[in-house]
Amino acid sequence: MINRRLLSFFLLFCISFPIFGQKTDSLSQKSNRYLVAKLDSFQFDRFNPLVWVYLDAYIKNAKSKNDLETIYYGYRSGIYHSKTEDLQIMYADSAIFTAVKSEKIDLVGESYIEKGLVFYNLRKYQKSLDYYLEAHKLLSNSQNEFLKNKIDYFISVIKIYLGYYEDALNLIEAPLSYFKTQNTPNGNLFYIRCLYRKGEAYLAIKNYTKAKEVNLLGLQESIKYNEKIQEQYFNIAIGIDDYYAKNYALAIQNIDKSLPMMKDNGYFEMEEKGHFYIAKSWLGLRQENKALLHFQEVDRLFAKHQYLPNELRSTYEWLINYYKKENDKDLQLYYINQLLEVDKLNAENNQYLAYKINKEYDTRRLMEEKKRLEDRFTSWKYYAVGLLILLLIITLIYFFKYRKAQKDNKLLRSQYESLINKKPTISPDSETSKLKKRVKEIPEEVVENILARLNKFEENKEFLNPNLDQKLMAEKFKTNTAYLSKVINTYKETNFNGYLNKLRINFIIDLLKKEPKYRNYTVEALSETAGFTTSRHFSDIFFSETGLRPTYFLEEIRKEKKVL
Repeated sequence: MINRRLLSFFLLFCISFPIFGQKTDSLSQKSNRYLVAKLDSFQFDRFNPLVWVYLDAYIKNAKSKNDLETIYYGYRSGIYHSKTEDLQIMYADSAIFTAVKSEKIDLVGESYIEKGLVFYNLRKYQKSLDYYLEAHKLLSNSQNEFLKNKIDYFISVIKIYLGYYEDALNLIEAPLSYFKTQNTPNGNLFYIRCLYRKGEAYLAIKNYTKAKEVNLLGLQESIKYNEKIQEQYFNIAIGIDDYYAKNYALAIQNIDKSLPMMKDNGYFEMEEKGHFYIAKSWLGLRQENKALLHFQEVDRLFAKHQYLPNELRSTYEWLINYYKKENDKDLQLYYINQLLEVDKLNAENNQYLAYKINKEYDTRRLMEEKKRLEDRFTSWKYYAVGLLILLLIITLIYFFKYRKAQKDNKLLRSQYESLINKKPTISPDSETSKLKKRVKEIPEEVVENILARLNKFEENKEFLNPNLDQKLMAEKFKTNTAYLSKVINTYKETNFNGYLNKLRINFIIDLLKKEPKYRNYTVEALSETAGFTTSRHFSDIFFSETGLRPTYFLEEIRKEKKVL
């Protein structure tokens, strides 16, 4: 079935064809430079219908010369200026078809990037990533560093969406450095985009100082390079920084001035984010009624576009509680349904999010609340029975949760005692291992030299250096990474990262056993002491090595009065 919006566009095109057709015919005789300049003038007015007159002339001109590369760029512009999903996908497919026909591998790779971007903007992340990875494969032997860095940028954006913020920060550094040196309009744009995503990742890991520093630089660079849309992105980002700094009035001012351009250019996700943080700022100023209007605007945008990032999920938690206090059961039920829909869509988009949605208002409670309200509307005579059943279910849930908690606590205590009683071992004994194992690919004297250096490395606790990586360690050992990796795999029975992680976790456990003063340290302080860059990474590795979270281990070992 033809999409209704596409049909409307087709009818409009047919009605205006006699006028636009004549205009297109006369413009197709113009030079490409003239037409490109006209198209560029619509950069900040992307949905202006007049753009299609110049774009059609540009494509028609290129087709008359059988200039496939220019035709491709015409279709790529069509993606940018298309207002509907169907047209964006249609132009993206035409761009891929033309690029393949040109037999230019760089053009084909770029066309896959563009289609990936279409799906990203439509918030279809799995399809988006598929096209990015296909482009990455196509361009693996390409000499076009611009396109390769472009792919790395887009994959880092997907990683931010998935919640892999540390990975994204590491991945985005290379394209950021590359685009900064390009000094071309496209290079400047991607440099500024990299800055925005870097600030976004810093904000997600609650490094507010770094986030603000990057966002202020991004705003300055956007103004410098006349990137007006990116300037508004950074105004919103700085407004969010102001919110977290509790400068609520300034946050509202910075975000509010940017929303019209976001709306006019179809950036609905930024609209949602802007209204969310304006609402939160009004709450900070104790003006609940004004906050309500902006939370409702977030809901309106979600209802229209069927997308809401998990970051903004608390919109519905607030609205549910607000209408619960107002005793408005209709709106309470409506927002419960909306929140369930948000969770469902996010879970479908990526399994990772399914584990993140159960926060202050978990799905089970929402379903029970929904059922209770619907039953009440259907028939009041079953109210008492329904309430008793609900109470019974809640009682059973709490009973089983209590039993499970008891069992879990017993298991955790057993694991803790086993860990405390275990003698410290750093890694498999090298002397014993040498009798049993040999690395055929490496001269024996080289192996012995690396093993000796590893022993000294462990004795001197050089593994606590947070900047240590395999390349740096190989240089220090006067060997190469391949030899070092092979020796560690064979004699330490793990890979390089596993070796470092085991050393660091065993060091911390031994330190907490022998030095009671360290038991008063926070998890963050212990993670720094052990050489980890973030407390989250430390906590995950500690759990992987011991089966316990460091918070639990600290709680238990603090009860010990003596050196263990």
